[in-house]
Amino acid sequence: MIEDEIRYEEMELENTEQKDEYNLKFSCGRFHYRKKTDPAKYRYIKQNDRALLRSISVQKYRIIKAKILRSNIQVLKSVLSKISNYDEESILSKMPNAWRAAVDFLHNTAPPEEVIQSENPNHRENLTKTAFDGLKLRSKNELDIYHVLKNYDLNVRYEKALVLKERIVMPNGEVVENEVTVYPDFTIILPDGFKIYWEVCGLYDKPSYRNTQFNKFNLYYDNGIYPPYNLIVTMESDDKPINMVLIRRIIEAEILPRITQVSNKK
Repeated sequence: MIEDEIRYEEMELENTEQKDEYNLKFSCGRFHYRKKTDPAKYRYIKQNDRALLRSISVQKYRIIKAKILRSNIQVLKSVLSKISNYDEESILSKMPNAWRAAVDFLHNTAPPEEVIQSENPNHRENLTKTAFDGLKLRSKNELDIYHVLKNYDLNVRYEKALVLKERIVMPNGEVVENEVTVYPDFTIILPDGFKIYWEVCGLYDKPSYRNTQFNKFNLYYDNGIYPPYNLIVTMESDDKPINMVLIRRIIEAEILPRITQVSNKK
């Protein structure tokens, strides 16, 4: 999680960096400015020149934000260097032999947990990532998001079949409806049965991939599935990977409040 926050703040810093070009004074109800590279005296900012005042103010805002981000990143990296991993393998490696043998025995003799696998019949050879509960997924990002969703104890299905109606306008103007089966990356089933669909869109810098996804989203919209009502879409490209801190924020903003509303109605 700290690594995700570092990546997020580094991206914010990259988008925030700003040269410190101006000095600004406020005296007797008037604003005066001077470029640091210009030795001339301060110039008065007219009351109707709001664009200039806004530009100077935003620049200073961004400079201070960048300073805070650099400090945060430094602190986070220092903390990260002192944190020990607490994944299963790391914990087991620190357990005394008898306790580790007990864990191994229980794990090896326990009945396998029943996990509903993907219903998507296409390219099943790509289901190469294995979650902690045995679910097979196609990508590292999907695996990470699945683990976060399960950490919130959500009822999640991966690539569950969803039958939608597709309207096709024939050359003679006749409208024909067909049934189309799609497989959303995640189907989150709330306690009252309401379903939220989550699409994890990678390779968004590839035009052919974008076009395929846009066609799928049009089909969703035609069937009453759209954000923020019951559809979540996260996108990434090679230079802008998905950030798990943002994933948690999405879950806490878009999903958990609905569960709370359902609980309050009971």
